[in-house]
Amino acid sequence: MFHFRKGAAITIAALCMLSPLAAGCNNDSSSNALPETTEYVVPVPEDRISESVKGEVVDAQVGKPAEYNNTEKQEKLQVEVEAVKALDKFTNKDEKKTEILFVEMNLTNNSGKVLDLSYLTHFSTDVDGEVTDVGHSALANSQATKYYANTGRKLVHQQVAAGEKVSFVVALEVPSARKELKLIYMPYKYYSNDTIDFLIKPEDIQHITG
Repeated sequence: MFHFRKGAAITIAALCMLSPLAAGCNNDSSSNALPETTEYVVPVPEDRISESVKGEVVDAQVGKPAEYNNTEKQEKLQVEVEAVKALDKFTNKDEKKTEILFVEMNLTNNSGKVLDLSYLTHFSTDVDGEVTDVGHSALANSQATKYYANTGRKLVHQQVAAGEKVSFVVALEVPSARKELKLIYMPYKYYSNDTIDFLIKPEDIQHITG
């Protein structure tokens, strides 16, 4: 279920999505507003946890803040999916039969230490039992960057200080024909396999023209 990537792999993935010169990264020639570049790279510890170690799951819903609290490790946060928006002009574009979703989220780091937070690393989707890393869709990411250009939200790729609250967006490209969709957030990836799983129902999705 969980996919662990080394630092080099993360960097390559980031360059693919963040560079407009990366061949084959974006099939939508009309969308050139790509995510801004950044020097921040999520560190991967040498002694990272094995994917065979089963993590705990916190089930969550859209519009209801979810709490994560590991007292032993002093890890505590609150995370919420505030809204989910479907960019209708790209639904089934070029017969791909996919849908672009913008997941608007809020997170408060209630622990006493810095939290790594990146759409490239800490999020995945579960579509009818098939788990895929988030961040691989240049189309979804470029459209999110364009849509939220004049707002306080952006694709998250940063550290969150102790006590800090951040608002951000995670962009998804998922199959239009599906029975169930979950956004999986792994807050302490590489250190813990615990996840917060947000079930996204059809009635949770707001349709926008972009």
